Parts: sequence; C-alpha cells; structure tokens
Amino acid sequence: LGCVAQGARFGVTLLLNSTLQAKLDSFKTSFKKGTVLAAIAAFCLSMIAGGIGEMLTNPFGVIKNYQIANDCDVWAACVGLWEMGGIARFFNGVGFGVLRKSLANGIMLQTIGPCKTVLKKASPGWLALEDPASRSALGFLAGSLTGAFAEVMTNHPDQVKAMTQIGVPLWEAVLKATKAPFRGALWAGIRKGCIRGINWGCLEVYMGAFETVYRRYRKMAAASSQEQSLNRISEFTRHYTPV
Repeated sequence: LGCVAQGARFGVTLLLNSTLQAKLDSFKTSFKKGTVLAAIAAFCLSMIAGGIGEMLTNPFGVIKNYQIANDCDVWAACVGLWEMGGIARFFNGVGFGVLRKSLANGIMLQTIGPCKTVLKKASPGWLALEDPASRSALGFLAGSLTGAFAEVMTNHPDQVKAMTQIGVPLWEAVLKATKAPFRGALWAGIRKGCIRGINWGCLEVYMGAFETVYRRYRKMAAASSQEQSLNRISEFTRHYTPV
C-alpha cells in the first residue's frame, strides 16, 4: 500500500496546490508576485494542499506501517486495526502526519521552481532544452533535491507520526523523537529524494505523452473537419453548377 499512498497523496496535493495557487494569482491587487506577502500566502496554500492530501490518504500509511511492524498481509492489518479502535484507528497519527506533510510539501512545492531555474542555468546545454528527455531529467533532479531537503527538515514529526501509527503513546513518541530528531534522516532523505525525483520525472514524461496524444487528436480532428468542409463545398458545387 506504500505505492498507493504515495501516488494518491502526490496526485491530490498537486491538484489542490495548482487550484489554490491559480486562485491566489487571481488576487493580483492584494498579492503582487515577488512580494513577501505573496510568498507567505503561496507557502501557506501549498501547506494546506499537502495537509489535505495527507489527511485523505492517511489510512494507507497506517495499514502499511502496521504491516511492517507485525509482518502481516493487508487484510490482517485492516482487521487488526479495526479491532484496536474502529475507523478512528485508521487515522491514528493524522495530526502529526498533517503537520509534517504540510511543512514538507510547502517547502518542496515552493522551492522546486527556483531549483529548476538554478539547474537550467547550471547546465543550459542539457537541462534547459525542451525535449522530453531534458524535461524529465530536470524534473527528476529538482524533485530529488527538494524532496530530500524537505524530508530531512521534517524528520522529527515524521518519527512521531510513524511511532503513533504502530501504537506508541503520543507523548512517548514525542520524547523519543525529540531525543534524536534526525534519527534516520539520512536514509529517509535519500528515500524521499528518489521518490520525489521519480514523481516529478515521470510527471514530465506523462505530460509529454498526453501533449503528444492531444496534438495528434487535434490534427486528426482538423483534418476530418477540413475534409467534411471540402465535401460540403463539392456537393454544393455539383448541385448548383449547370451541366
């Protein structure tokens, strides 16, 4: 269920973030681009998108962590969690999960644009090109760097979330995480960097594929429309031209 949780969370977060950022752009008089107020508002909206995405997909993470902790299959994990507290048990640790993902996604979504700009300037002959391979490589590198950085910076609440999801009392989890806030942060950063790199890199691949399919569809539709127009003109000419 880890892949389901990652994919669903990433998709929901991107959709909400793009919608909220577009709404923010409509308030040009109140939030002018480039100002501190606009940057803070954009970061907060990215946090909201990330928090909602985490809340909606929290049950997948709870089931996955229970499977890892108890070495069982999905059904056994669902039954065990239900017996421990019903539907509410599937949202155990959601508070720290939302806090952590809000911060992590706020950092990632607001830094990936500047990161891409820096990478393009650093390697204009490769990453600044518009071909699918360059765009995918740019997305992978930028996603890896921003994802790893956000993961390391939010490692403490992630520890608390993971421990509470497998049954550790909240304050005990907070104390354990506070004693070593960056415990496992290196491997977590590498893992999340790879995940986010694949997310953003594949997103560019999928977007390129969709754009190609859409262009071909538009060409076919235009050719079909032109052919129908020519047929109508031909019929009109035959009908009204005297023999």
